Amino acid sequence: TDVLTYHVVSGAAVRAENIVDGANVDPIGPGTFSITGTVITDAQARDTNIVVTNVTAINGVVHAIDNVLLP
Repeated sequence: TDVLTYHVVSGAAVRAENIVDGANVDPIGPGTFSITGTVITDAQARDTNIVVTNVTAINGVVHAIDNVLLP
C-alpha cells in the first residue's frame, strides 16, 4: 500500500508545465520525492524518468514513469 500511494498526489491535477523545477512533492503515501526537469528522485535516492506527460483522466492527470518509486 505504501508503494502504491507513494505514486499518488491528492487533490492535484498538475500538468507538466505547472511543475516547478526542483519541487518537493508530498504524495498520499509516506515520504516525499523531488522533481527536476523530467527526473523524479524518490526517498531512496533513485532516479526515475518521466516518459509521458499530461494524460487527462477522469480523476486527474497521469504522468507515466519508467520505474517504481520507493518511499
